[in-house]
Amino acid sequence: MKLRYYPEYWLLRFIQLSLKLPGLGFARFIAKPLSWFIYRFVPLRKRVVINNLKTAFPEYDDKRIGKIVRGNYHSLILTLLETLYLPYYTEEELENIMDLPGKGLIREKYDMGKGVIMLTGHFGNWELGGAHLNRKLGIPISTLAKRQSNPLVNDLINKTRLFWGNSVIPLGVSVKEVFRALRNGELVGLVSDQRGPKSGIRVKYFGQDTAVFTGMAALALKLKSPVVMVFFARQEDYTFKTYVKALETDSLEGDNEEKTRQILQIYFDNLEEIVRKYPEQWFWMHNIWKY
Repeated sequence: MKLRYYPEYWLLRFIQLSLKLPGLGFARFIAKPLSWFIYRFVPLRKRVVINNLKTAFPEYDDKRIGKIVRGNYHSLILTLLETLYLPYYTEEELENIMDLPGKGLIREKYDMGKGVIMLTGHFGNWELGGAHLNRKLGIPISTLAKRQSNPLVNDLINKTRLFWGNSVIPLGVSVKEVFRALRNGELVGLVSDQRGPKSGIRVKYFGQDTAVFTGMAALALKLKSPVVMVFFARQEDYTFKTYVKALETDSLEGDNEEKTRQILQIYFDNLEEIVRKYPEQWFWMHNIWKY
């Protein structure tokens, strides 16, 4: 194992252990000063965040953009701390931190026996949301996850994901494993809002031509697996409002490529709608409009 992997790992592990005794309230308390410090002195991808926000909201002045940027850093630090705290949640805390108005809809789709594609985005706290869904539904979720470049950090994050009974499908072997899981009637969680290949299908997102990944749409069409979009929006009291909506594919028209594009456009339309309500909670650090 390369020595350069250890400092980042031990920093995250130290933060995780430091949260155990003082509890979730302490994590929320330190998130604001920590995010302010990073915003001011370690401005990770700050220019990307600002450029993305100006592209998405050209009508906003610099003052409003700046407020969203600061809120974005705060939201991301909160998400990190909440995720590291996952092993220490009580069942009561995990169940009560969110509502789930679409529980019946998800259960209905699951009972069809064709598997369910649970589609979300890098919004709110998608990691915490996956653990919450597991507890509320009583059904484990297989989540597709990109491998971290630091293998020690990758193992640490995966252990937190696995703590509440979900499983992880590493990106790379994903198609085969996701195919198998859906064939077996399982719930598969996908985060599908990152930039796709330059030569691939594009959809509109905040009015911009946006390259997207097509895997989830292709699987939905091939296996006829139902798709349910779920987004977790953090509220001022640190609870989450959950938005659940089925993405219907039966009425789509055209060939498979056109149907794939329509599915992705519906997903990005719904993602944009929720991001407009809570602009500070999406992952603007991702250079989604690179090309």
